[in-house]
Amino acid sequence: MSSLKLLYIIGQLRRGGAEQQLYYLLQQLPDPAIVVSLEKDHPDTYWTEPMRALGHQVVEIPRRGSFDFGRIRILTALIRREKPSIVHLFTDTPSGIYGRIACILAGQKYVVIGERRHPQADPRWYRLLKRYILNSRVSAVIANAEASRQFLIEQENLAPSRVHYIPNGIDLSRFQPAANRTQPRGMLPESWRDKKIVINVGSLLPKKAPEVYVAVAKAVMDQYPEARFLHVGRGRLLQEVRALSEQLGLADRLIFMGERTDIPDILHACDLFVMTSRNEGTPNAAMEAMATGLPCVLTDTGDCRTLIKDGSTGYVVPLDPTLLTDRIVQLLRDDPARQAMGVQALQAIQQYSIPRMAEQYLNIYKSLAS
Repeated sequence: MSSLKLLYIIGQLRRGGAEQQLYYLLQQLPDPAIVVSLEKDHPDTYWTEPMRALGHQVVEIPRRGSFDFGRIRILTALIRREKPSIVHLFTDTPSGIYGRIACILAGQKYVVIGERRHPQADPRWYRLLKRYILNSRVSAVIANAEASRQFLIEQENLAPSRVHYIPNGIDLSRFQPAANRTQPRGMLPESWRDKKIVINVGSLLPKKAPEVYVAVAKAVMDQYPEARFLHVGRGRLLQEVRALSEQLGLADRLIFMGERTDIPDILHACDLFVMTSRNEGTPNAAMEAMATGLPCVLTDTGDCRTLIKDGSTGYVVPLDPTLLTDRIVQLLRDDPARQAMGVQALQAIQQYSIPRMAEQYLNIYKSLAS
């Protein structure tokens, strides 16, 4: 493995699940790699310096608009100059087209694509472009959800031998169950200390359906007034969902905490994790909640049904406010069942360690190079 030179391409290095997973992987690499971000000088960039601190080279390319094809020229020149053994496009949102075309122009032999959300969420034009042109030069595709892997094989005609499933890893050492969930609540309003607290962690973006989370919060509190709701994360829908919350009369019972660095402490103060996403791969936030001993109520997207054993470590339901509400109320009212699910969630998440994840990536790299 020491002879392999790895080059990663990612759309941005802001706080996010994919960016965090890349950082975890870089921690485990035996040799320095090159990380290329297609977003330079953004005020929300976070991971650049932590990745450099690990000894890896980070190259940031300016973003001059949504369709800045000058990035293809820069990427092509970089790949030709560095001559990596493998180029890994860690995320393959439509911005991944820059990396794919650059690899073709540079004559890059081994190209690995990372599918970190269900590919059905991509625009149809991009799916067709991948299927009939771009995928012909791809050596391997790595999906972080088995549902995504099956879709790629069945709908995009990729050979099963080229499509791999590697679930996300989690830093289990950061998350330990709280002995008493009322102790870490000093950051919350005093009136919340004896309430049942539900939490969602995720970007305030359309794919996360935060408006559904707000509507469900209202419906739950109509049936179970002792519930309180938290949301951690930022995004362009903040003002919209905050206005909806106020319109529904939830201003003092649903708190938008914004972006936080103390996620474990916040999770320790909560009783239940809820996710209302329209599209996910393997959601990091749910994994972190499980690692703190929280049961989860998730929408049926990506690999949520693999991550959560329905009725054992939580519930997986369609994106339906009524069904979500029913399951949440059920668990808030039944302390023994909720706590038992939390214990089983903690046991189940132990298999998702970072070293195990990294080993699977390294095995694919070595297989390609050999």
